[in-house]
Amino acid sequence: MNSPNPTDGSDSSIFSEEIERLHAECSAQLLRLAWAIVRDWGLAADALQETFALFAQKYNSIEKPRQRGWLVKTVQFQALNQRRSQLRSTQLIDRLREEPTAYRTHSPAGTSEQSEQIERLRSRGAAPAAFELTVDVVGPLGPQLV
Repeated sequence: MNSPNPTDGSDSSIFSEEIERLHAECSAQLLRLAWAIVRDWGLAADALQETFALFAQKYNSIEKPRQRGWLVKTVQFQALNQRRSQLRSTQLIDRLREEPTAYRTHSPAGTSEQSEQIERLRSRGAAPAAFELTVDVVGPLGPQLV
């Protein structure tokens, strides 16, 4: 397969022209496909941009007759990734609105009992000074030290 190589200076203009040609021919259809999945034009445009960035990286490994199919499948995967990311963000925001104190961070030195435990550990030489900077986070998986 003798396709243009973006790293070879002599073929870089051919490579750019091929990418631009495919973008001009397919971008409207791919954008509509991405929008049908995410229902947001901004996220659909992001999916399209990620698709063409990946296409430029993998151009040499994709056979010419399969390029359009590769673009269609990849924009679908990218749009689904955008949608999953958006759903995770929305779910986290909803959880924060429902139980704002469950995700509150606080210093272990915030309660007198925890302060006493830290002092006992320090007196034995078991608690480093950086221990005070540890943050206790109560998340969806329960308490976690970060």
